[in-house]
Amino acid sequence: MLSNNCFLLFTLGLIIELHMDSTYAHPVANMLRQYPESTVVVDHLAGLNHFARDEPHYLSARPFTRRVIAEFGPDQLVWGSSTPGIVDAHMPEFSEQDRMKVKGGNLVRLLGFE
Repeated sequence: MLSNNCFLLFTLGLIIELHMDSTYAHPVANMLRQYPESTVVVDHLAGLNHFARDEPHYLSARPFTRRVIAEFGPDQLVWGSSTPGIVDAHMPEFSEQDRMKVKGGNLVRLLGFE
């Protein structure tokens, strides 16, 4: 079912936004292997507030966010939040330039607004 529904999205070059739980991880991963040129946004970083309760920065989730950052790097992340400072709290070891990419620079590039 994913294959039939997603083929058009992939071939049109549209950005695909995934807002899902882990139930769909393997089928989606298989689909993306078929279309490696796809641009995919994984929405809400799996929802930090679903498994961390120490708002506003959810520092208890840093082992998870460190893994995501290590896997994708600051050039492949977009992190929007209504919580000022959350990116800085989760990426203190990165340069201001890298954090600015994650805070919106990558999204500007992704959408072609440069």
